[in-house]
Amino acid sequence: MYRLVVSDIDGTLVDGRGHLREETKQAIHRLQAKGVLFTLSTGRNITKALPIARQLDLRLPFFCIDGILAFDRQGGVIRWDAPLKKDQAQALVQIGLAQKTFLEINDGYRYYKFLPEKRHQTFDLFNRPTPLGRMKSYLGGVRYLREKEVLSLLKGTVYQVVLADEPAQIHAAAAAIRAANIDGIEIRDQIWDGFLFLNRKGMGKERSIQVLSRQLSIPQQEIVAFGDDTNDIGLLQEAGLGIAMGNAHPLAKAAADRMAPSNEENGVAVVLGELFETC
Repeated sequence: MYRLVVSDIDGTLVDGRGHLREETKQAIHRLQAKGVLFTLSTGRNITKALPIARQLDLRLPFFCIDGILAFDRQGGVIRWDAPLKKDQAQALVQIGLAQKTFLEINDGYRYYKFLPEKRHQTFDLFNRPTPLGRMKSYLGGVRYLREKEVLSLLKGTVYQVVLADEPAQIHAAAAAIRAANIDGIEIRDQIWDGFLFLNRKGMGKERSIQVLSRQLSIPQQEIVAFGDDTNDIGLLQEAGLGIAMGNAHPLAKAAADRMAPSNEENGVAVVLGELFETC
């Protein structure tokens, strides 16, 4: 019997426009009414994930930034996290600045971005460089910085640093990070081409399954997970039943135990209905 369902958001729970469809929302509400627990494990930060959590009336903490922190919506607090140490964050940011790459610093609530040149707009995914686009980005927790402002951020909490650029530049940045021998950090370069996701070693969405299993005393074999992208592979493998969407990356499909229809076909709602007798 499955007692907990954990789902990614983008490309999985929501459609291509980022909307949570009514069919999916109602299926999750029915699931919760049956006593089956539900929560999220997303690459989004708290600010971007909260609207979905509110629509679903989540009672459990949900995981953000690929399992790096868990946020309790009801208490309004972070319940579990693994931030970078100050020296780790400073070293990574300094390398990004020296290599003149696109740079993003995530403090859990906001994405602070530094674009050295106009060409780096290519790597500023999901944010349009128009007045309306910048307004929407601002409401979603995105802040654009000048170089001197970047360094001032390092006094606060930093969960993840992201560098992005053309292949030659990003390979040079990765080489510089490895040469710096920064203890305790992980370079994740397999998620998107041209991007380096830099965080504490041992992070990933599989951490959400491990933490929830331990905190809720639910065996991992009794947990269902939904995902669609390469950052969901660990999530799908760690759960007792990993389900990849029909629109999933081939590597995510290979890591899953079964398939769901695509996110445009309400795939999560369809499979929840099958698993839990139409919820």
